[in-house]
Amino acid sequence: MKQFVSALVHALMLAATLVLPMLGAAHADSVYLKNGDRISGKVKHMDNKYLEIKLSYAKEGVIKIEMAEVVSIETDGEVSVMLGDGTLTKARIERAPEGGVILQRPGDISPVTIPLAQLAYIEPNAAESGVGVDWSGRVILGITDASGNTDTRDAYVEADLKAAAKAWRWTTDARGKRSESEGTTTANNWLNGSSTTSCSSTTRAKDSPIPRATRATSSMPRPDCEHRSLTT
Repeated sequence: MKQFVSALVHALMLAATLVLPMLGAAHADSVYLKNGDRISGKVKHMDNKYLEIKLSYAKEGVIKIEMAEVVSIETDGEVSVMLGDGTLTKARIERAPEGGVILQRPGDISPVTIPLAQLAYIEPNAAESGVGVDWSGRVILGITDASGNTDTRDAYVEADLKAAAKAWRWTTDARGKRSESEGTTTANNWLNGSSTTSCSSTTRAKDSPIPRATRATSSMPRPDCEHRSLTT
């Protein structure tokens, strides 16, 4: 019985040694370079200049590769892709034998092969795809409440925010202070507040190599496209 258990444990350990590396390799994207190298990891973003890939063994995690050095890309699953004509869709990317990429969309009868230059973005953000809005920035709120001979309350707020969509950019830099003493407002001021909005127009080609694909649209309201600046 002991010999059987020992043999079973040995067989399981051998199977794990052989199978686990294969499973790890199977769940990775691949980037093929002009010099013949292949880099495996997780593709996080791609535009016409750089491809960002996350490496499990890299200190910084994500590295940037110049697109001029890339000949093809493979992903282990579906990713958001945007073509040069503005077509936005989900697809699995496969390596094309003669360079370029093969896009395999769910429900498509046959995949579509396109030149790499026609692939504008992988995992585009809102400013690139035209869908939604990307927000960034910081908000700081401070409140003090002091009781004694005189009861005072002070509130301070500071906001540096940015919003980006495909057709517009918006930034604000505002600071405000409100003070009370014995229930009476002694200060209620916005300091150095400013807000700017800039807009741009885009055009897209009518034809797309992928049938039934989704054109990028945004449900967010478009702001007034005049540049505005307010300081108080």
